[in-house]
Amino acid sequence: HARHFSRGILLKRLRSLTIISLLYLHACTATPKQKNEFREASLQISELLRTYGIARDQASLTYFAGLLAKLFPQGQSIKVILLETEQPIAVSARQGVVLLSKGLLRKLPNESCLAFIVAHEASHLTLGHYKASQPTTQERQRMELSADAAALQLIARAGFDVSEAFVSVRYTHPRNSTDTSYPSVEARLHNLAATIRGNWPLRGQTDSRAFQRLRASL
Repeated sequence: HARHFSRGILLKRLRSLTIISLLYLHACTATPKQKNEFREASLQISELLRTYGIARDQASLTYFAGLLAKLFPQGQSIKVILLETEQPIAVSARQGVVLLSKGLLRKLPNESCLAFIVAHEASHLTLGHYKASQPTTQERQRMELSADAAALQLIARAGFDVSEAFVSVRYTHPRNSTDTSYPSVEARLHNLAATIRGNWPLRGQTDSRAFQRLRASL
């Protein structure tokens, strides 16, 4: 039987295919070992895209372009993709993609929390964490803590409230996880406090008109 799709569904599927194709092109230029890692990451991302779909509303596209410009005024080839799900999701992939979910955005209390989460995931990319091949447990823990510290610097320079990073960690830290390669929430909070101490004022902007419009559009 012929299947009929609305224009919106077709656009979403085309966009998903485009992203998956770009991931494949990255893998084609890698070493054999890197190709296997690319394939695993690509499969994970493509599964998220197929399962939840991509939010294509102009408000979110405009907002995240503006947020990335604030965090990286010198420019970065990082793309934020918003997923159509209430599941709280925040993850990055070596191909320069940060995936967030509408469900996570709805839970966050303010823009500084969101800025820290985006900056944390983006920092994994800018710090080259995905270039490490089979990192040890200790190395993975250090990567998470260094991404937190880098994210603090990014949001501080952009004028956000760095104290909201503590709230962000509470929202995004894996709960009831048996993965020992991830630092404990206590270790992350201690690292944040040590990084903030004496470096930046704790207060900045916590909401912007653009963020308010984004929340209203969800």
